[in-house]
Amino acid sequence: MMMNWMAQMIRKRQRQMRRMANGKQHNFASGMMLGVMAGAAAGLMFAPKAGKDLRMDIVEKAGQALGGASQKTKQFGQQVKKTAQQIQSNIQDTVSQTSNAVNNPPA
Repeated sequence: MMMNWMAQMIRKRQRQMRRMANGKQHNFASGMMLGVMAGAAAGLMFAPKAGKDLRMDIVEKAGQALGGASQKTKQFGQQVKKTAQQIQSNIQDTVSQTSNAVNNPPA
């Protein structure tokens, strides 16, 4: 009885340790991404360009990124619509076949 209880407690502690390790990896990745973004921003700010040129570059790059995201969103919406239409057609076919089978049972 005591051995079962101890084995359960050990397994519980092992699960907790695994969860904690996964969280640390997530925190490391988040910190790494934040560092990369901060480094890129600092690099832009200390770049040997005039402030006006730098601001124009930032606006241009942001516009390109938003345009690409907008196009991807539109494509995704079209794909979802196409898939929904296919599903609707499949459901209608299945209902029709089931209705025919019910109305005309095999002899």
